[in-house]
Amino acid sequence: MAASNVYLEGGPCDGRTVSANKIVGGLTAYIKCGGGYYVLDDGVTRPNGDVVFKYAGKTKPEPPSGGGVHDSHALHGWNDLRHVVNHDTRPALLYSQRTTAAALRRLGHARKVGR
Repeated sequence: MAASNVYLEGGPCDGRTVSANKIVGGLTAYIKCGGGYYVLDDGVTRPNGDVVFKYAGKTKPEPPSGGGVHDSHALHGWNDLRHVVNHDTRPALLYSQRTTAAALRRLGHARKVGR
C-alpha cells in the first residue's frame, strides 16, 4: 500500500487520520482504534491520497471463508480451458485454414475485372 496515512470513517474514531503502520492482519487488513475495528473500504481514497478504512464493529475481522485458490469452481474452469486449447482449438484452426485456402483457390479462377 503506497499511502502513508489512513482515514478512519465511522465508529468511535470517525474522522481520525492514523499512520498506515498501524495496519495489521493478513488477508483481512484492519486497524484497531477506540475499541472498534476498521477495514479497507474497497480501495476508496480521499482527495489527498489517504486510504479510507470503514468501521466494521467491535468484533475482530476474520479472513474470508472459502476455498480461495483451491476453489473447486476455479479448477473446473482451468480444466475447461485446457480442454478447449487441447481439443477444440486445433480442429477449428484447421477448418479455418482449409476454408481460407478454398476461397483463395476460387478467387484465383474467378474472372478478373478491369484488365
